[in-house]
Amino acid sequence: MSSSIALLETMIARGVRLQALGDRLHVEAPPGVLTDSDRKALAEAKQPLLDLLANQCTWCGSARADGGPDPTGAPWCVACRDAEQALQAVPPALVEGRDLRADWAGAIHELGELVGYPRLSFKEGHSVALGPLAWHKFVARASVEDLQLVLARLRELVSELPRPDMGAS
Repeated sequence: MSSSIALLETMIARGVRLQALGDRLHVEAPPGVLTDSDRKALAEAKQPLLDLLANQCTWCGSARADGGPDPTGAPWCVACRDAEQALQAVPPALVEGRDLRADWAGAIHELGELVGYPRLSFKEGHSVALGPLAWHKFVARASVEDLQLVLARLRELVSELPRPDMGAS
């Protein structure tokens, strides 16, 4: 099972989205990301991956360890249902047709990947654990306030990265 978890973490880190659809493993990947050996590894690990993803949220894509699906029978986890309800309470003029939570989550995933998914403290007594799976779970469950704090910390980390030398002119 640990090799399946490692495969899942690797796929998530490379932008591949895996979803259990009954007895099928649905794979969405950016063009050119999956190699033949990746496809073979996914096929060989299909059942363990399906077991890991059995309670996967269809909105955030995280493999949940929080007790399973939304008790109302919706295809997402309780955290995403609550986030969706919170977003529905925001005045439409403020949101302008955009899913702001998804925007923040997307930015966090991109910047998190850029800095290597580190352990990241974002407020006293709170941090995101090391690794892409931990980051994915955090994003799925975090409040909008915590997403904003993590995004601010990530921007600080990115600003500290060495800039490529553009050469002398």
